[in-house]
Amino acid sequence: MKTIYQILVLFLFLLCCTTPIVGQPSDSVWDYPVKPGTEQWRALHTSQEMRDVCQIPEDVLENLPTDQLAEICLRYPLRGDYVFFDNEREGIKIVISRLNGLIELSRRKDGTRALVNIYQNYPVLNYLPEKGTVNYPIPYEIMLLELLIADDLFINQLSSEELLNLLTIVKNKYSDKVNNNTVYSVSNIKKTMLLAAVIMNKTSLPLSTTDKDTLTQFIATYRRASAELITETSKIISNHENN
Repeated sequence: MKTIYQILVLFLFLLCCTTPIVGQPSDSVWDYPVKPGTEQWRALHTSQEMRDVCQIPEDVLENLPTDQLAEICLRYPLRGDYVFFDNEREGIKIVISRLNGLIELSRRKDGTRALVNIYQNYPVLNYLPEKGTVNYPIPYEIMLLELLIADDLFINQLSSEELLNLLTIVKNKYSDKVNNNTVYSVSNIKKTMLLAAVIMNKTSLPLSTTDKDTLTQFIATYRRASAELITETSKIISNHENN
């Protein structure tokens, strides 16, 4: 009998793993040997066994270019495990700690830049593709990128100039998501707001004390933020100039 964990992992796999993330090369040098939905995966009995079969061999890990490593990490079969935690930011930290590839990526000086490059090129859709469509960008995937980049292990790699450039990208993604809210849920849009708020809190932008307090409160409570807090945070993100 499948455990509840296995069922949830399979659900997440069907939701977000049916197609490759944008930027994945078709001739990737390495791929996960066991994937959800296969007989080999169903033979695994514990979450630890699932994590063990997902680890990247050390000899492969050491020789992977950073851009390829980032793409492989974003295909991690258990990448959606953060949803099992009440605090998704703590959840994404645990996801990072459980995959040697993500740990390695966070240690590379260009690790965050590789994630940002994928994020920048990740399109915001104005329609929801039919299930089974090959090589389409799944709206779910962009949330993972935003949570990863917002984590201190990655965001702290960026210079002030890079943070401001990233903020411009994030604000454009936010505007596009809001304009396509039939495709992107409130939960999805809040991840973009979270990344923007984290960046703004880490830069020297001339924010008022009230604005800083609002951003800090949103970062701490974004998943359950009140409608009023979401509205105020949205105004700060949308109206503030990046200078």
